[in-house]
Amino acid sequence: FVIPTALATLWGDPWGGVLVAGGLRTLTLLHATWCVNSVAHWFGERPYSKVLSARNSFITALITGGEGYHNYHHAFETDYRNGRAWYHWDPTKWLIASLAGLGLASDLRRIPDDMVLRRRFEENRSRFSDQLDNWGEAWEAWKDEVSERASETHDALQGHLVRAESRIDAAIADLRAKRNAWQAAIKDNRSPDHVRALRRTMRKAQRSIHASLSEWEQMMNQYAMTMAPVPA
Repeated sequence: FVIPTALATLWGDPWGGVLVAGGLRTLTLLHATWCVNSVAHWFGERPYSKVLSARNSFITALITGGEGYHNYHHAFETDYRNGRAWYHWDPTKWLIASLAGLGLASDLRRIPDDMVLRRRFEENRSRFSDQLDNWGEAWEAWKDEVSERASETHDALQGHLVRAESRIDAAIADLRAKRNAWQAAIKDNRSPDHVRALRRTMRKAQRSIHASLSEWEQMMNQYAMTMAPVPA
């Protein structure tokens, strides 16, 4: 409070320094800090755990200086990052990564992508299962009224979902194997070209899984739509 008051006194407004630069600033900062344990548990998405009340929200991340990806933090609390993706607003993550690049920080803990993607996959599958349970009675009441073509569409979508889930399971296992090979190459001091080639392969597998997950989530939505009750 002293420095803002002293500076504001220079232009004849000491109370402005006390109340605005001092009191209002402190009030805003404290509420922004406490948002981590209030707003971050009320607004946003829960992609990694529906059991946890913590949520991911870009708006909360802006308010709290990068602490808004709270569902990820609680699901994978040992990860040094709060926002997992490079574009997630998380200044602390970028600072720590920069310090590591300069050799001023070490032993940074990152949850492997295959574990994160597996968690997202299992969580979405659980949500979808709950949704199907909720739609169950509606589907039973409706299927007698729909055409044979609609039933065939429903069965086809169900088959696509099962095959898509099998592909995602296999792709995540493949990513884990590629990650292990990459880490083993680093540990064995293999050539930089070999390590980079393995890393490129791993990154390609990650992008493929992300695309497969997005496609699978779209199919889940289509499948659920086939169970929507007919409007009266």
